[in-house]
Amino acid sequence: MGCGYFKDFLDWEYISQNTSINFTVEMVDEFMMYWDYFYLQENISIPLSIREHIIQIVNSIPELELYLKSKIKAIKLVRVTFIISHLTNAIEIIKNKKILSRNKAIGFADAAGAVVGRRHSS
Repeated sequence: MGCGYFKDFLDWEYISQNTSINFTVEMVDEFMMYWDYFYLQENISIPLSIREHIIQIVNSIPELELYLKSKIKAIKLVRVTFIISHLTNAIEIIKNKKILSRNKAIGFADAAGAVVGRRHSS
């Protein structure tokens, strides 16, 4: 890969999802502490044998496995939130980087109000 000298300055999220790199087991091992394994596992250009090696690495590091499971759950939650959220609320969620309860979301559009009725238990 030829990036050993610059490894601390590279965007490993971008590199992990790059489909024009010819990945090898040696490369995965050499930069094991730098990959973004979430994107590396999803990279469709990586051959099956190397994918299996990546899975072995993830399974051998409990903290990494927990991180990836948490990230997948968070992404699913965000997708569901945007699907059921009003467009103006989705924009505010992105800007504020948080989801507010109905009681605290003053000034937000009430996307579900007509469907489920307003209740103060959320």
